[in-house]
Formats: sequence, structure tokens, C-alpha cells
Amino acid sequence: MSLNEAAQDAFLAGSRVLGSSIALSASYPAAACFRDLQLTEIPDVMERKGFNVGASLMRRWFRGPAFLLPDRWKRGYEITHSDLPRGYIDESTVSMSWAMQYARTQIVFDELRAAVLGQSSEKSEKLSWDELYRCLMKYGKIAPHETRFGDVESAIVLIDSCHMNARPIAANRWEKLTDPLDDLYCALGAFTLHVSGRGRIIPTKKGLKTVHTVYVEELLFYIRDSYDFSGDQPLGYWGQDGAHKLPGRSLSMVENRSFNDWRSHTGAGADFLIFSDVHRYKIPAPLHKVFP
Repeated sequence: MSLNEAAQDAFLAGSRVLGSSIALSASYPAAACFRDLQLTEIPDVMERKGFNVGASLMRRWFRGPAFLLPDRWKRGYEITHSDLPRGYIDESTVSMSWAMQYARTQIVFDELRAAVLGQSSEKSEKLSWDELYRCLMKYGKIAPHETRFGDVESAIVLIDSCHMNARPIAANRWEKLTDPLDDLYCALGAFTLHVSGRGRIIPTKKGLKTVHTVYVEELLFYIRDSYDFSGDQPLGYWGQDGAHKLPGRSLSMVENRSFNDWRSHTGAGADFLIFSDVHRYKIPAPLHKVFP
């Protein structure tokens, strides 16, 4: 176990000692006082604080019938996102313009853009091109004739068909403890920023073989996240006035376990995937690479 993991585990254990867990409903477990904040009231508290995106996503989770996100959906392993049931994907709530208002998103955006443009390291540049070529091959874009890629608006399609690279935001356990309790934290917590390419592929005959020159004309940035409550994670101390990092009077501790217990006893609480809209970055001069 790393130092960061040990710190979070210690923090979570201490939180359970110092703070009383939030009431899951008026009857389970019976609230000491009906005025105590209920778990299902958290979206209302978020809204009063102006955390409208976080409130909207949590209300969606409460409304759905109980559903645990499969691990391969959550991690994106061996799946085609456009084949997944759209009822378990939210692509209308989170926007890139909203997420880019936060400095921690902007910092990772700049890092990811630099990686793809070859401004950070040769390794990152190579990984970006290799990932793009893998996707283009899989989707039949490396063909005897000129083809285009990335001419779609849906991040759900872009992530499979022309993905290039990705960077996590607030992914480690220490960041989860230290990030501000703002709307970005309430809505997404830790999430991943992805980039795909838009451009064209031109085949050229060289003797007996054909090489393909891939031109990237535009970078397409978007967020992919899973809205679920897996693992042990403290989510702050909540009261009618909002969330706090430390325990206090009239505050209740909220953690992932709170939502999983609520789901077990109500039969509701549906995990889902989140995709944002697409933020386009026009490259002054197209990037290009020749593939044999």
C-alpha cells in the first residue's frame, strides 16, 4: 500500500469515528430527528450551493432502478461504447465549457494537448500516433482509397474510432482528499480527459506496397467518467449549508458506502457512464505521419 493510500484509509477510519453517518431515509435507519439531512436531500443542498451539474447527476442515480456498472464498462476494456445501452450513458449533462472553468481541468488539458502535439516527449507523441493508428485499422479506415475520420459530434463514437490519448484528473487518492468541494468534485470527482483526432488518410503507392499518410487537422477533447460508488471513499461531511472537509455540529458523514447501503435497501440507484460534448482545437498546420 502506498503512502497516499494509507493516508486515505486512515482518514476514512478517523471520519467514521468522528462523524455520524448520514441517515439514508426517514425510516432506514430511523433518523434521530426528522430534521436530520437525508441522503436523498444532498442534490437539494448542492443546488443551493450552485452545484447544478452535481445535483443533476446525483438525481439521475437516485431515480434509476438498482444497477451496478460492470467493471469492463467502467474501465472501457474490450467494449464498443456505441453498442452499450444508451439508458446507461449520460451525454447531455456535462459540457467541456463547464469543466474548463476549473483550473485542474485546464492544467490537464494543456498537458494532454502538448503530449499529442509532440511538445512534451517523444514517447507521448509516439503513443498518441500508435493509438490512433490502432483505432483507424480496427474501423477500416486504412484503405486503398482516401478516407476521413473524426467527422462526428459524438464522443461515444470518437473514443472508439479515432482515440489518441488520455489523462486522468484528480485520479490519485490524495487529490480526492485535497481537491476543493466544488461542483466539479460533486459531479465527477476523479475523471479522465480524452482526445481524438479528426482528419484524413491518403494512400500512396511505393513500388509494390502502399503506405498511408495520416493527417490530423483538429484535436477533439472530451470527458469520459463513470458515475458509481465503488470502493471506500469519503465524500465529506454534509449539512443543510453544504459539504465540509472536517466534522462539525449538524453535519453527517457521507461516503461511498452510504449510497451502496441505500441501493441495497431501496432497490434503486443506477450507475452510468458520462460523456461530455466535444471541445475542438484547430491545429494551425496539420500533423502527419506515414504508416507502412
